[in-house]
Amino acid sequence: MKSILKATAVLGGASVVNILIGLVSSKITALLLGPSGFGLMSLYQSLIGLTIMAAGLGLPTALTRTMAGSLAENDRIRTAALRRAGWAVTLATAILAVGLLLIFSAQVETYLLSARHDLSWTLFILPAIVFSMVSAMQIAVINARHQVADLAKISILTAVLSLLPTILLVWHYREAGVAPAIAANTFISMVVSYHYYRMSFGDEQIDVPSSSSVVVSELVDAGRELIGFGLPFVASLVVGAGVLTIIPLLVLHALGEAAVGLFRAGSALAVNYLSVILASMAQDYFPRVSKASDDPAELSKIVNDQLHLVFLLAGPVILAMIGLVPYLVPLLYSSDFMAAAEMLEWQLIGDIFKFATWAMGFVIMVKLGSKTFFLTELSSGMVLLAASWFGMRLWGLSGLGIGFFVTGVFACAINWLVLYRSRGITWRRDNVVLFMMLIAAAVLLRAIAMAGVATLNLLVAAVLSGGFGLYSLLAISREFGGWRILLTKRQQVSDP
Repeated sequence: MKSILKATAVLGGASVVNILIGLVSSKITALLLGPSGFGLMSLYQSLIGLTIMAAGLGLPTALTRTMAGSLAENDRIRTAALRRAGWAVTLATAILAVGLLLIFSAQVETYLLSARHDLSWTLFILPAIVFSMVSAMQIAVINARHQVADLAKISILTAVLSLLPTILLVWHYREAGVAPAIAANTFISMVVSYHYYRMSFGDEQIDVPSSSSVVVSELVDAGRELIGFGLPFVASLVVGAGVLTIIPLLVLHALGEAAVGLFRAGSALAVNYLSVILASMAQDYFPRVSKASDDPAELSKIVNDQLHLVFLLAGPVILAMIGLVPYLVPLLYSSDFMAAAEMLEWQLIGDIFKFATWAMGFVIMVKLGSKTFFLTELSSGMVLLAASWFGMRLWGLSGLGIGFFVTGVFACAINWLVLYRSRGITWRRDNVVLFMMLIAAAVLLRAIAMAGVATLNLLVAAVLSGGFGLYSLLAISREFGGWRILLTKRQQVSDP
């Protein structure tokens, strides 16, 4: 588990910087825009996300997976073919996507953007789509080479350089500045990632000496391989995680644009501020699973090590955030966003199940094939849509949080069952105990919150998160040898 911890420390440090910068940006934009402006930003981001998901064909993920293998085999010709084929397909689909959005811009305006904004969004959102697709491919190459430090630098620099343009544009133009701010952020991300993308060729040659070394047939084969993995993967995303980009549209038509802003604010706290673990999974765990053999014992160890780290790191944070929700929402946004508090509490409980689901989902995606992954994502996506829709109808915005919780439980159970039936992978006993303790503590806090005793909820949350955090610290310390390592190093320094 040491390699996971080291990668998490590097990527987690970058995530902490992003979180701090995001806090500043969110606070200022929340005060300037209010829930309605936040809702508009969420709708733009949903449009970008849906377009990239469809036009990207899953190529960044496919490129990371396949190129990691070719680099491990030191196959320079295949590596270059994969990279060039990926770029060719990406640029072609980006042009096609932009063209289609221009043709159907009026329809997009009517059905996806609340039908009250002029078509000037096309001047900024369409370039933002292209910038995002280019950035994703550049980062995929860096990720395939497992350059964790560069990924962290890209994340930090993008966040730092994007802060000032975002604040200035929103401050000066208010809602009219949202689309330009998004375009500026994606452009900065593209430029920063390009810098490290080019630098990656200096340390370790991954390209072939000349373009003629890669023949057309090899490019075609590489393109087929990428699309062959990418298409089923993106289909799985559309019916699984892609549903998350559709939820704001459902909220728009069911509850209004202001509710979209409340949903975005709550989701940011429930997901984005726990991105330390997700960064490790996407940029460290995924390549390791891709390189691992199909031996059930080895896969079981990888999954259980990752689960253990997830529970140790995410557990105290989730428990603390559940207790702090009534104070965090007005502090990080404004009192206008308090309606999102109850939804956020339910989402945070669901995140415990989500983290476990993600850890198992990577193995299903890489080792069990695209069909199995598609079916698990399809079932979870359908449950999320149904639970969210009925939740909103029954309990309003809070019903969305309940829908996320129900989906988390379902997805976790399905993924565990698939891994157990197909590969015999089970959780270690210590992981089961940690998981059950986390769920029990989170449910207790939610019950106290429902009783309306905010002070007691904060006190209990402090005790539970503090106790769990102390246990996590001791467990991680033991992984590195605990006090024995410090004593050994001290002895080495004192010896002549």
